[in-house]
Amino acid sequence: KENPTNDVALAVANWLTNDLFGRLKKESAASKEEGHDAASASAAAGPVSVEHSAVDAERLGSLVALVVDGTVSTPMGKKILGVMFSSDEDSACNPRDIAEKRGWKVISDRDKLNDLCRRVVLD
Repeated sequence: KENPTNDVALAVANWLTNDLFGRLKKESAASKEEGHDAASASAAAGPVSVEHSAVDAERLGSLVALVVDGTVSTPMGKKILGVMFSSDEDSACNPRDIAEKRGWKVISDRDKLNDLCRRVVLD
């Protein structure tokens, strides 16, 4: 028997441990590679912690909600997370706005999909 609450909790745990912490570790390693020793890198970038992340709990939760409800696919969610970590002008936007602005939302309307397919084939 499926439990939607468990599915959401599992999705949040996966995004937190795999994607968010992965990005934080990558940033920390990049800081060390730029010639900083571990102590100065930690002082400059903070420890590898969600607390010192550019993506706070609310924004990560919003992103996971978009993936869980099917608004964006998992690969697009990962792209959105990349934008949230970037120095891009959209980095401070909420995940829904990033998806809408970049056209990364899942299209599930059959008529709209058929129209897009026709235009691609005919062009």
